Amino acid sequence: MPKKRKNKRIGIVEQNQIDKLVKKIKQYRIFWDMRNQRETKFNDRLLDYLRQNPNPMNVGNRKIPTVEFFGETFRPEFYLQKGSSKNLCAVECKRFKGRSVKGGLKAGLSQALLYTTRYKYVVLLLLDFTKGKKVVDRLGRGNKTETSLVKQLQKKSNLRIVALRPVDNEN
Repeated sequence: MPKKRKNKRIGIVEQNQIDKLVKKIKQYRIFWDMRNQRETKFNDRLLDYLRQNPNPMNVGNRKIPTVEFFGETFRPEFYLQKGSSKNLCAVECKRFKGRSVKGGLKAGLSQALLYTTRYKYVVLLLLDFTKGKKVVDRLGRGNKTETSLVKQLQKKSNLRIVALRPVDNEN
C-alpha cells in the first residue's frame, strides 16, 4: 500500500507571511493597458509593489530554487522567503488575453503543482484580461467544479489560486 503524501508543515509565523502575501497580491491593481506587457516587466512591477511599505514582503527573483522534471528545469516568477530559506512560497503568474483559457490554465496548474514538490506553499496568480471575465467569474460563487478544485488544491497541496481583473474594465 502506497504511503500517504504529507503536506510540508507550515508554522503559524510562516502561514501569517503567506496570508499577508496573498492579501497584498489581491490588492494589486492591474489595468487593461498592461495586457500586452512583457512578462518580465509585469513581474518586476509586481515585485516592486510587494516590496513597498506598508508591510514590505521579503520576496526575490534572484537565484530562484528550481524544480527538475523529466529533464526540464522549471522556475517560478519569484519566491517569498523566511530568513535564509527560499523554499517557503513560490509565485507563478499566468496571463489570459484571448478567447480560450485552456492552454494557459493547464500550463499554470501543472507548473504550480510541480513547485509544491520543492516549496511549502505555492500561489498561482491568474491575470484575467479576457473579454467577459472568463477566469474571475468561474472562480466565483455558483461554480461548483472550479471552486471545489480550488479548495482541494489549497487544503491538500498548499496551492492557492488568486485571480485578478483589470480595474479600468473597458469591456
